[in-house]
Amino acid sequence: MMNALEQCQTVIFQLPEKSIVYAWLYNIHSFYRPIHTYLSIFLCAVGTLCNFCNIVVLTRKQMRTPVNMILTAMACCDTVVLFSNLIYTTHYTFVAFANCHPKHWSYGWAMFLISHANLSLVGHSSSVWLSGNTYIVEIFNLA
Repeated sequence: MMNALEQCQTVIFQLPEKSIVYAWLYNIHSFYRPIHTYLSIFLCAVGTLCNFCNIVVLTRKQMRTPVNMILTAMACCDTVVLFSNLIYTTHYTFVAFANCHPKHWSYGWAMFLISHANLSLVGHSSSVWLSGNTYIVEIFNLA
């Protein structure tokens, strides 16, 4: 049982502030933080478009094979994850935190946030399982 003076901590180990590792991680953080949002938005937009192209190409009649159908399902999952992340990043970075107004923190946006979290987990998990499924199909095709 926790003492009333104790606090919950998520730190596995403490790094001293004069540590080489701490300085290295801080330098990476200082460099990457300003570009993260823009890089994320760019990659989500490009990834969504590329996955859409994959879906269009892989669903053509002459391209319909079991492996290509699994790859199409993976592209669908990734498209949903990327597009949801694009909306999330754009809204919460440039609108909600920039203009702290109640309409940007409405019930609808709260529902979107919950949906985004669940879609991300389901989409990523589905892609991982589909990639394992691709491996199994390929093993049976080689046998």
